[in-house]
Amino acid sequence: MPHLLPTVLALLTLQSIRGSDLENCGFIIPTVRKYIYGGRSAFIEQWPWQLHLKITNKGVINFSENDHANCGATLLDQNWIITAAHCFSEHTEPNIFILNGHNKTEIDNYKLVKYDKIILHPDYTEYNGDHEFSTNDIALIKISNSNKFIKSISRPCLPRQNSIIPPNSICYITGFGADGRYDNEPIKRIKEGKVAIKHEKICIKSLALNYYETNTMICAGRARGSRANSCQGDSGGPLVCEGSFGDSKIEKWYLFGITSFGALDCTSFSSSVYTRVSTYVDWINETIKKHK
Repeated sequence: MPHLLPTVLALLTLQSIRGSDLENCGFIIPTVRKYIYGGRSAFIEQWPWQLHLKITNKGVINFSENDHANCGATLLDQNWIITAAHCFSEHTEPNIFILNGHNKTEIDNYKLVKYDKIILHPDYTEYNGDHEFSTNDIALIKISNSNKFIKSISRPCLPRQNSIIPPNSICYITGFGADGRYDNEPIKRIKEGKVAIKHEKICIKSLALNYYETNTMICAGRARGSRANSCQGDSGGPLVCEGSFGDSKIEKWYLFGITSFGALDCTSFSSSVYTRVSTYVDWINETIKKHK
């Protein structure tokens, strides 16, 4: 069936353009998979909402020659991106280069984005000597020239406010983060990894945490048959789970987590912590409505 994939692509694009209701979210295109740390190569068509950001200081137009942060992000619609707040901890009023619709992290595939606002959660607390980790680690970016570079507006669904994803649920992480220990450079192409939702005690033990915020964090780690884990450069990227968690009875992909922090060595035997998106759904919707 050589014409199936283009037909599905056209239908998904049309669905996304027709509206912003929940019926038009959470769909991906089935593709042939080939064999995130310990993950496997994927295709951007499988995870069309996945973005990769290079964040530089204001005025920098060539990120290859300057210090920059590598972060993942998720497309919410044609104008809004969601990521981790800590991605902006070292860059005020930054330039943001976005990779969208490409499988590979080649320099020419990144586009400088114009944005109206970067909105960190008002209760965001940055990692420092007094805090083990960032809390309320979530941010929204309103972009103004998306029509010039956004190739797909397929997006994951948002779960209901305060909905719970139970332990042992199977979810997926995706990104362009490092594929080796203590390596800060992104890999050359997108990877996916299967992970399982874990009880908070697993993260507390494996990451040696003194405390853990259950209502704002999700612990996820090694799933049976997988050794995937998030790594440097995956921060801000999506943790998505398939199911009927929202207002629709149809099984779709839901954004349950945003990659926040984990072990420095990215070992597959450690778990990682993700911002619990369901805690912030009301804030997300209210913020987008306020800044239309």
